Amino acid sequence: MNAKLLFAYDGSRYFGSQSQKDKQAVANEFLHIFAKLNIDSQFVLSGRTDRGVHATRQVANISLPPYWSDLDKLSQTIQTMLPPSIELKDISKVPDDFHSRYSATKRVYRYIVKKTKPSVYESSYVGYEPNIDEQLVAEAIKEFVGIYDFEYLAKKPDGKTVRQIYSTKFYEYGEFYLFKFVGRSFLRGQVRCMMQFLFDISSGKKTIKQLRDSLTKKSKHPPRLSPPNGLYLMKVIYGTI
Repeated sequence: MNAKLLFAYDGSRYFGSQSQKDKQAVANEFLHIFAKLNIDSQFVLSGRTDRGVHATRQVANISLPPYWSDLDKLSQTIQTMLPPSIELKDISKVPDDFHSRYSATKRVYRYIVKKTKPSVYESSYVGYEPNIDEQLVAEAIKEFVGIYDFEYLAKKPDGKTVRQIYSTKFYEYGEFYLFKFVGRSFLRGQVRCMMQFLFDISSGKKTIKQLRDSLTKKSKHPPRLSPPNGLYLMKVIYGTI
């Protein structure tokens, strides 16, 4: 049976989501549990997140042996074995051809920035960028919408680098600024590069014209990554775009 897992995690505790041999990763926690439950199928994530990046609704799929047909029992068993930094929200049966990565039609990321300096208890979960120019950022974030080659706005990209961003949003929520990006897929470090470009525009280090030139590959401005702590994979969407 092909099963879909929906889960959240505190990325500050891990060296990313993808399984790593000698480092603590989110996937490793699941793989250790599956080994104890005699499940040796491939654990497929919808996509990887960097060290320090969080997820509220990450998705994976795995082929389960017949003796694990009771998904409620399996869900309860896994949750009791997971560390507090990971929450398994749901396990459901999906068609055999469902693939958590390739079947996805949209991915939603959010970046949270606190207006004032975060406390020691908040610093792993929100970003901080003093004196954000709201008007400039609101104008600049719209530039990402469309189909572009993001080679100049990603972390050491390889392969195809053209991506489509369906929508973006920048707004205030209490003492926070929230940034939202919706696209089919993203390159490694792409959202963090986009965020840092927005921060640089806000502070006057870069301009909206330079952003347009990067998106159209007229000129390259060395990409920089925003801190990972404010970034969340919010949702992975399957179905009609």
